[in-house]
Amino acid sequence: MEPYFSTHWGNPSSIHSLGRKAKQAVEHARTQLADALGTSNSEVIFTSGATEGNNAVLHSAIANQTRRGHVLTTGIEHASILEACDQIGSERISVHRLPVDRNGQFDWERLQELLPGAALFTTSWANNETGVLSDVDRLAALCTEHGVPLHLDAAQAFGKIPISLESLNIAYLTISAHKVGGPKGVGALVIRADTSFVPLIVGGSQENARRSGTENVTGIVGFGAAATIASLNAPSYAGRVGPLRDLLEAELKSVAAETLVAGSNSIRLANTSNVALPIEDAAELIIQLDQRGICVSAGSACHAGSIEPSHVLLAMGLSRERARRSIRFSLGLGNTRAELDTVIQAVKSLLAACSATSGS
Repeated sequence: MEPYFSTHWGNPSSIHSLGRKAKQAVEHARTQLADALGTSNSEVIFTSGATEGNNAVLHSAIANQTRRGHVLTTGIEHASILEACDQIGSERISVHRLPVDRNGQFDWERLQELLPGAALFTTSWANNETGVLSDVDRLAALCTEHGVPLHLDAAQAFGKIPISLESLNIAYLTISAHKVGGPKGVGALVIRADTSFVPLIVGGSQENARRSGTENVTGIVGFGAAATIASLNAPSYAGRVGPLRDLLEAELKSVAAETLVAGSNSIRLANTSNVALPIEDAAELIIQLDQRGICVSAGSACHAGSIEPSHVLLAMGLSRERARRSIRFSLGLGNTRAELDTVIQAVKSLLAACSATSGS
């Protein structure tokens, strides 16, 4: 990325040599993203992240809703989907949120009832708080059968499982660079060929007039490199990270019988573990772990500092009390067994201290 902060600082929309150099870098990164996702260059546009992409897809859905009247989603989506749905739902199109069970799975029969006449079904490939994976092949086939465009928020899934859009019939896909080790503030929206799209951001011809504004060249360059690395790691990701997550969960369950792992009966990403522990509130434990150099979260990182229990866990049927006790551990390829042992011992020690305090 460094040369594009300094030497190659041109505007990619300019026709002079500096601009052409920047343009070449953007297009090279676009090829890297397309190759990593199994799609074509013409279907990839760069954004500021998955949040913008999700909003753009929903904006397009209401702009195109002359013949269709409602949008479908679930109650466990990222806030960038749910709040955008709330916004469009207050305008001129209805929104249906499918409920989910304790495993984070929605009712397929109910979905089939609601699909006819839908403008869009928008959901996550992998849930950002529990890691529960959607059956995207079945979902894509069902949406295709009913002629309903399918949007997948793949911010969590990209880089952690192999993804190839070549054989997957979806309309839109959104991802963020920082989820695969790239820079923050850049992402991509895949719009498949022959899919109708009304831009959210207008006022320029960038990204084939589908997302106006001067491109973030440095961020895009970093994203392209990160995407290539992530796609190479994806096939072996679960085998390398999954055993660490499984060990973590087994050790935490051994502390107390009431320990609960959200979505543990579903197929999940290998790196995500959302655990309800026998504590009064997750916030204090998170602070104490942070003081030991261990970074964990409660719910989505986008809502850090929120005192409300996770809407995802509540939608999955957890009580408010248990949802407040839940902590999300996020692992990665850089984590080691030694680090995991340190985390396990720290959590056990803090839980023992909490138990002693409550007992006294």
